[in-house]
Amino acid sequence: SATMGHNPKLHASLKQLTGRSVSTVTSKDRPVPLDWSYRRATLFDCVSDLVEEGRLPVYVVNFTQREAADVAFGLISRSKFSETQKEEMRKALADVSFDSPY
Repeated sequence: SATMGHNPKLHASLKQLTGRSVSTVTSKDRPVPLDWSYRRATLFDCVSDLVEEGRLPVYVVNFTQREAADVAFGLISRSKFSETQKEEMRKALADVSFDSPY
């Protein structure tokens, strides 16, 4: 998802690279509000606070796949998810292909 101006070259490039059609959403309404803040806390504390406040989903941007994996493992190890919830997540991701070794 992104907010940007009219860019037909980007649309054509995405279609060519992915083999999929590209849709443009022009509505000002967003199903998930975009929000940001600066905080003096760890990433893990920030995510935990957002979850406790019910501000879901939380989208964390990482610059590398290695960093994304480290963050994911850190979040799951510090999580308050029950074993049942963790199992549901494992099942939901079972068919997801994580085919890059970094």
